Amino acid sequence: MVIQLVFFLRMLATGIISPVLALMLLAHGGTIETVSLLIGVYSVTVVAAEFPSGVLADLFGQRRTFLLSTLFGVLSFCLVLASQSFWLLAAAMVSMGLSRAFASGTLDALAVNQAQAHEDHSLLQLTSRFAVLESAGLAIGALAGGFLLSIGEGYIVNIAINIGLFGLLFFLTLFCIHETPARNAGESRVPLRTLVQGQIHQSVSFILQKGIVRAIVVLSIVTGFATISVETYWQPAFTAMDPPSWMLGLVSFAGYISVMAGSRLITRILRRHTAHVVTALFALRALLGAGLVALYCAVSATPFIAVYMLSYFFLGSSGVAESTLIHRVAPDTQRSSILSLFSFLQQLGSILASAAGFLVSTYSNYRLMWVAGGVLLLACTGMLALQKNRQRGSCL
Repeated sequence: MVIQLVFFLRMLATGIISPVLALMLLAHGGTIETVSLLIGVYSVTVVAAEFPSGVLADLFGQRRTFLLSTLFGVLSFCLVLASQSFWLLAAAMVSMGLSRAFASGTLDALAVNQAQAHEDHSLLQLTSRFAVLESAGLAIGALAGGFLLSIGEGYIVNIAINIGLFGLLFFLTLFCIHETPARNAGESRVPLRTLVQGQIHQSVSFILQKGIVRAIVVLSIVTGFATISVETYWQPAFTAMDPPSWMLGLVSFAGYISVMAGSRLITRILRRHTAHVVTALFALRALLGAGLVALYCAVSATPFIAVYMLSYFFLGSSGVAESTLIHRVAPDTQRSSILSLFSFLQQLGSILASAAGFLVSTYSNYRLMWVAGGVLLLACTGMLALQKNRQRGSCL
């Protein structure tokens, strides 16, 4: 229960900043051209640290790794609070990226290992529970963050609350979460270098497998490209429609509620149709792609909100299908490393989107990034589905 509470509070902190992330960067030294670069700095940092942090979590413990994440979180928002320049913001985004990387694949992997949820039904329930906690924390945080943005200047209240929450997370994790690592490099007779090399080799070999693992690899990269395009530009696009400022939080809240609703619905469906998780993943990622194309076409507030919610509904439901498949095939001793690798792949897609976003926003309409992400998702899911059908046909 404590792990779930800490996970919820971590998501709450992210939610409080999500409605104002781009605007916060603009208020503390960024510009509309450099905000994409700052998001790119964050993504590059996550990519660089994601897999090493997962290896550290498997070798030295998920709890210790998450503690480092909370310290980087405190540092990142202290830097934002003090910033009025691009370079200080860049340092803050590096720290924020390290916080994200060291949190990825820690608490959820620890919960799965402790519950020993190897059976599909139990695994689906646990995956869904964490998806709901994630969405609930993000939704409540986003709603609160939207109302808090009107207090003070430079989104100072949102930033200060995040500093406090990350501090609270550090102490909750330190005193209330306990872990017995499967193996401890410090106590092993095997040299640390050999342990690390073995962990890296096994995890990389895992994601290079053919079949569904390779399909998830491709979809992770493309989904990272598509989702960061929405997260980077939806706030400037929506504010251009001249809504009340508090609606930023409401829209973000609605998006996360949609993720939660999608997670709950797909869990009920897959309980009855456990053999169709792969089909569900392909179909839902294709619908997400169609939603992003429709988001580009929404030019007023009401249809924009509706399409935004629908897109996040498909994002949440497809995320449960993907996580279930990953946990189903990942060995316990490599779980954090493998989860970090897939998060790494999503961030790789985010880096590509950040670079593309800089070019597109400089020379054209930044909303075209949504079309690019949507078309990529539609094309990839279509090709993967055709390949799956061909393989099935060759076996008959």
